[in-house]
Amino acid sequence: MSKVAIVVQASLVSWEGGADICANEWGGRLVVEHTLERVINYLPDSPVWILAPDIPENEPLNDIALKNGVDIIFGPFNDVVARYCLMPDRVEHVLRVIGMHPFFSPHIARDLIRTCDSEPDLDVILPPEDVDGQFVTEIFSLDTLRKLNRDMSLEKLRSDPARFLCAHGARKRILDNNMYDTTSDREKLRELATHVYKEDVLHADQRRIDQGYTDNSQIFGHYRLGFDFSRQHSKKTVKTILDIGGALGFRKTLQKTSDIRLDYHVVDIDPDKVAEGKKKDSETKFVCGNCYDLPFNDNFFNLIFACEIIEHVDQPKKLLEEALRVVKSGGYLAISTPQNRSGETPLNPHHLFEFTMSDFSSICDSFNIEVSYFTFHSGINYVDGLSVGNNMMAIFCKH
Repeated sequence: MSKVAIVVQASLVSWEGGADICANEWGGRLVVEHTLERVINYLPDSPVWILAPDIPENEPLNDIALKNGVDIIFGPFNDVVARYCLMPDRVEHVLRVIGMHPFFSPHIARDLIRTCDSEPDLDVILPPEDVDGQFVTEIFSLDTLRKLNRDMSLEKLRSDPARFLCAHGARKRILDNNMYDTTSDREKLRELATHVYKEDVLHADQRRIDQGYTDNSQIFGHYRLGFDFSRQHSKKTVKTILDIGGALGFRKTLQKTSDIRLDYHVVDIDPDKVAEGKKKDSETKFVCGNCYDLPFNDNFFNLIFACEIIEHVDQPKKLLEEALRVVKSGGYLAISTPQNRSGETPLNPHHLFEFTMSDFSSICDSFNIEVSYFTFHSGINYVDGLSVGNNMMAIFCKH
């Protein structure tokens, strides 16, 4: 039996405060139960824990743990590193599986465990970087994590133990990237994905916003970055803003950080969303329109958002061309999109396609204007430049 313990990191409440994907249901069971079943079936030689935030909404996870004969530990809601440090001292290494991803690759997981068993002095063992995030598992040393637990200087990384350790100079290994096929079970996994991703992320985020979680919304993190970047770098006042396809109500939250009154416009192709938006915020100018033919004059806006949109359209370059037409000289265009590391057809049934880092930078750089890149990790955390993460953002400066 391997000395590596498996932890299914789960919560029925998301970072943003709404229902987590773990809590979606099909076949009478929650997503996290399907993930747990996959762990037990494919990795039967390792002890298994569920690790979850200690909040009342996660009480049902006790019954799920009992039903499946696994242990459960509850810890701080927004400090994952501290949560892992509550595990028993006898556990030296952990293979982390994200509860909302029943797609994780057992092949990669087994190779991670074999590597750890043969090289126990490693602090972190990571899957190949070109494997899509939904298939990812990783191993890290709990002993090393416990020693560094009190360090709060990397607070933004405490939601991701492996990245936290790597930032401390961990002894790490990344598995070779030429031996894994994540497509063999693809059709079955795509069928599962129709249940896992019941809602498009923007629709789910709208519900969270309605519940009062705007400031913590993962998507709002993209807006905040684009807004702050444009204000820091623009020579003009950032006042006139267009939000393409995002009838989400972010004007009110952005307005809190601006000392001038924002002239905020939203264009969306869905008349129902436009009508609903007008009811919720009379100060935002909602317009029904097509992203390929925006109903605005040239050089009209200081800042344009196109967040989590290009993966839904069949002509992403045309969308960007049209957005750049209506942004002013010296203005900014901020676009974000999921990062697909492998370039395979996306599991998410709401997406037409997803960009690899290379494809994303290729289409953005094709306009021959200044572009700044950011990568999002673990929700709102981000780093400068394109690197491995969950989402990517490009901010164009139109000269």
